[in-house]
Amino acid sequence: MILLFSNTHAVVEATTLVVAGRFLLILVAARLLGELMVRLQLPTILGELLAGVLIGVSGLHLVVPPESGISTAPWLLNLTGQLGEVSAAQIDQISNSTYPFLQAVASIGLYSLLFLTGLESELDELIAVGIQASSVAFAGVILPFALGTAGLMALFHVDLVPAVFAGASMTATSIGITASVFGELGMLRSREGQIVIGAAVLDDIIGIVVLAVVV
Repeated sequence: MILLFSNTHAVVEATTLVVAGRFLLILVAARLLGELMVRLQLPTILGELLAGVLIGVSGLHLVVPPESGISTAPWLLNLTGQLGEVSAAQIDQISNSTYPFLQAVASIGLYSLLFLTGLESELDELIAVGIQASSVAFAGVILPFALGTAGLMALFHVDLVPAVFAGASMTATSIGITASVFGELGMLRSREGQIVIGAAVLDDIIGIVVLAVVV
């Protein structure tokens, strides 16, 4: 019983270590690269995106989604296992089982960003630029869809159905990134900012409809 209790206690400590260490790693990497982008007079969010690429599945494999099929860096598993006094295999299992918690926190962060964007947006101003925003949105859907589909078929000889699906996926934008950049530049409430935000909203809606029809 003492051995069982000791092992359970070690697993709890290892779980805390994995969850806290993962958040610390993400915050440090995002902050450092964000500050680097500021020094280069570029948007902070660009550094945050690069941080995700660097520590994710395309880089050092420090934070890896379970569904990717890629293992976390062995040296990190071994180091965390030694600190938590459990095996590397247990650390890997703990990392996979706690990943949904990271996704939930990320969703809250995205909702907060969009909520703040909504707070700073004037409905009257969005309506006033509705025609311009609509034209930008339709261009942002039609051009990627048509050029993406035609380019894949002409240059890479992709079949029609996969090419159409890929072209439809190119119509989606990220209003969160757009809002973050304009907010950082202090242009979110400008006429240009309202046009871009309105177009991004319409673009996402139209893109989702197009993708749903294609699927």
